[in-house]
Amino acid sequence: MSTKGSKPLSSKDQSNFRDAIKLYEANQYRKAHKITEQILKKNPGHGETTALRGLMRCHINQKDEGIADLKKALTTDPESYICWHLYGIHAKMEKNYEEAVKAFTKTFKLEPNNASVCRDLAMLQSQTRQFAGAVISRGKILEGKPGFRQNWSALAVAQFLNKEYSASENTLTNFEKAINTKLPKTDLENTEMILFKNVVIYESGDVARALEHLDSIADDVNDPLSVMEYRAKYLLELGRKKEAEREYRALVKRNSENREYLFKLEEALSIDPSNTKLRKILYEKLAQKYPRSIVIKAIPLEFLTGADFKASVTSYLTNFFKRGVPSTFVSLKSFYKDQSKLKIIDEVVTELYQTLSSNPGEDSSLLWVTFYLAQHYSYLKKNDVGLEYIDKCFKLSPEKYFVEFSLVKAKILKHAGDLVGASAVLEEARASDKADRFVNSKTGKYLLRANKIEDAIKTLSMFTKNDANGSGVRDMHDMQSLYCLIELAEAYKRVGNYGPSLKSFEGIYNVFREIFTDQFDFHSYSLLKGTARAYIDIISFSDRVYDLHTYHRAAKGATDLYITIKKDNDQRKIDEIAAEKALEQLSEEERKRALKKIKKDRVKELKRETEEREKLAQAAKAAKEDPNTPKPVVDLDPNGKKLLEAEDPLAEAARYWKPLSEQGPTSLITWTIGYEIYSQQHKYLLALQAVSPKGKTSGASDAWVAQRVARLKNAVQNPENETIVPPAIKVIVERTLPNAYTGIEAVDDLVKFVEEKVLGTTAESVFEYITAILEIKHDSPNVLIENAVFNNLLVSEDVEPLDALRGLEILKKLGSEKVDEFRQKAAAHWPLATIF
Repeated sequence: MSTKGSKPLSSKDQSNFRDAIKLYEANQYRKAHKITEQILKKNPGHGETTALRGLMRCHINQKDEGIADLKKALTTDPESYICWHLYGIHAKMEKNYEEAVKAFTKTFKLEPNNASVCRDLAMLQSQTRQFAGAVISRGKILEGKPGFRQNWSALAVAQFLNKEYSASENTLTNFEKAINTKLPKTDLENTEMILFKNVVIYESGDVARALEHLDSIADDVNDPLSVMEYRAKYLLELGRKKEAEREYRALVKRNSENREYLFKLEEALSIDPSNTKLRKILYEKLAQKYPRSIVIKAIPLEFLTGADFKASVTSYLTNFFKRGVPSTFVSLKSFYKDQSKLKIIDEVVTELYQTLSSNPGEDSSLLWVTFYLAQHYSYLKKNDVGLEYIDKCFKLSPEKYFVEFSLVKAKILKHAGDLVGASAVLEEARASDKADRFVNSKTGKYLLRANKIEDAIKTLSMFTKNDANGSGVRDMHDMQSLYCLIELAEAYKRVGNYGPSLKSFEGIYNVFREIFTDQFDFHSYSLLKGTARAYIDIISFSDRVYDLHTYHRAAKGATDLYITIKKDNDQRKIDEIAAEKALEQLSEEERKRALKKIKKDRVKELKRETEEREKLAQAAKAAKEDPNTPKPVVDLDPNGKKLLEAEDPLAEAARYWKPLSEQGPTSLITWTIGYEIYSQQHKYLLALQAVSPKGKTSGASDAWVAQRVARLKNAVQNPENETIVPPAIKVIVERTLPNAYTGIEAVDDLVKFVEEKVLGTTAESVFEYITAILEIKHDSPNVLIENAVFNNLLVSEDVEPLDALRGLEILKKLGSEKVDEFRQKAAAHWPLATIF
């Protein structure tokens, strides 16, 4: 123990200190805390004991006091490795890995022979992607314990991740020399290590040597598939196409449903992608050899056209209809984007239906053609026709495929704008088979889309443990049910219940954070088990986990809510000032009555909050007393009230956006969210950076850029922002805007600009236009918005009923007098819709 910053402990207290450490390691935190208190009574201010007490306090629900102790210890005894180590342990426990790296680095500097600290430091460096530091740490571990294979592989992997391929290969070669014996094929760790070495050689760019090495180890490894795949890839990259062809044919024989094998086989045969004739011949021969392969039959549909496509798709559909494959439409839906192929499919299916209607035959082909047509017409936005065909399916087979038909009917009704009807259809299907979890989940999802939140929770709770709250919402968080959490969040948001909505968005944020932080354990576990290649895959996946669609939806939804909350808070402050001024104008008696009413409302609110807390406490107590009920998780903020009362809503929004900006820089949604946050924070230079070049590199359209540069120009030129925007920033933004959008500097009429550049026939363009109009000063913005809603949302075939509903909500929010007129026209345009 260090004695530089604190008076040294007596031998008895040193013994007590070591006992406290042992109790901590045994998870007996309260006993350890008691001992530290006793030591500090005799030795007040002792740094290491203060640090240990701080760590114990963090474990016994005294977190604030514990953190204060840990920081105080670092000030008292900055040269004690124990103080830094304990501080690092707490940072790691809190998953604050950046801070933990700093603490463990300092610890190791003070105690360079501590193997445990070095191992933890290496893991933390890998977690924070400081691979250069991890190489050094792993090297020191290997120096200390060269007799363990995992230490060799750990160093090699660290070097590989740091792109030191030559050093990584040398490490693996030195290990092979060190063992100086040939290990059996049954040693799977050895197989992984040998194949990892082959990957290292390949990644170094020496493909020829990688192939040579692969051939030399092929008989020594117990993973023949990897050997085949690597050899085929290397041969193809080296231009040895005849040999590559042989390898890929062997792989196709092994798995004829692998698209990559088939495309690589084409490449090995030197078949140009545009040479449809040769490709057709190849797949015809492959289809003869592998008649059961679905992929071999489907790939030609991607490149064939005209009569060839018609013949191929006719054969494909006839086969699938005879076999009764429910997913036939899904397998062909991607071809509907090609209008010529869509027309051919329409002709083929219609002809088959007419033929089978007059002569049904003994098989169920007519049923499945009818089922296909129901989905076909729904896709073409002819939902009334689609409903006619799905009703025919029910008549042809009333019971056997009731659930499958119900799922499609519900989807058609959803597309038609009848969300309540869609959920009712699925509710009936769910009742027919209450053990079907998939249908239960689908029913819950549709109920949420219809904003029937309580019914949805009740339905979804049928397959949960029903926690102390009496519903499965808490379980959905624990089970990380992302589909449920995102639908729940968006449903609450639609009905204006922002607290529970933020609670569900926060649940999604926590799930993704946990997925990312859970990789920490694999920095040791994967290397212990010798699965280096799988470990590298984990690292790769973790580096893009936030750039997934569900997180995009959650980040966008939460950001929109926090921006709304920020605006509401600003308006509330204005209203409060106005109310105070109004109170001053009242007589003494009127003022007393007004204050009494305010007090009465506040008492009601406090009473309601107290009742909610008591209800939760009673439920938790009842669950605790029941031996068959798992120990409940106490949620101190079940309705998201604390999230609603965030001190800085925009900082909370930025918390969602930060990991997305790091992992999804090429996703447009990243810079859409980033722009909105920076714009609300009045950080216009950063907002401009989000638009260009970052927005452009993520595939942004001209309309997307035009809308945001117009809003930026309006913001910096708005007289109301003079006190917010420094003159220097205003000049820089105005001078830089043309780099984002050429010609914007000459635009005087921003309203006309956004109308010409942003407003289009799609629903999204209408809402982008409305967002801009609401910010840009104009004499009659409501008229402009009404015109856009009426003229664009009720004429385009691309607009869905839900888009029109969103337009209706905008008109309501504006207090437009044309709400009823729009509702009537929308109902006439979508006669099956019930959402208006």
